[in-house]
Amino acid sequence: MSSATLAGTSAALQLERECGGVNNMAEAEERLEAIGEWLVLSCAELPRACRYRVLNECGMNAFSLPGRIYLTHGLYARLEDDDLLTAALAHEFAHLVRDDSLRPRCADEGEALEREMLADAMAVEYLRRCGVDPTAMARLIEIVAGEQPEGWATRRISRLPRAAADVPR
Repeated sequence: MSSATLAGTSAALQLERECGGVNNMAEAEERLEAIGEWLVLSCAELPRACRYRVLNECGMNAFSLPGRIYLTHGLYARLEDDDLLTAALAHEFAHLVRDDSLRPRCADEGEALEREMLADAMAVEYLRRCGVDPTAMARLIEIVAGEQPEGWATRRISRLPRAAADVPR
């Protein structure tokens, strides 16, 4: 087992404890797995072996660790269509491709925001490649806006490629 895999397993157990455990929603996990497989088939650089889980708590959020992508129950419940779920997974896959979970914690809010914006831009490209409307990324950012520091959603959406940022209101 690689050191990244061991670190991912340890971090996953800690995250699961902090977020009230895994919500064993078989239907949700199957849906996430199907969407994740579609993304992986459409985008060769995405990691093949990934588990998709729903956490009980931790607000409306998503997390990625080596070999794992988590959505909280609160976020999963708000993402009513597959395009939004695809955007959430694409964003988390971008963090995995960038090895963000293996990097040191962000030194400040600006660095954290920059990581999010880089993952957003990569996610838009993944959405395009699998045939999903790229405005799903902006819609997702609007949904989680209240969970982020003030102004982040506006800045994140403004940095999206133009076609992805034009969300019909």
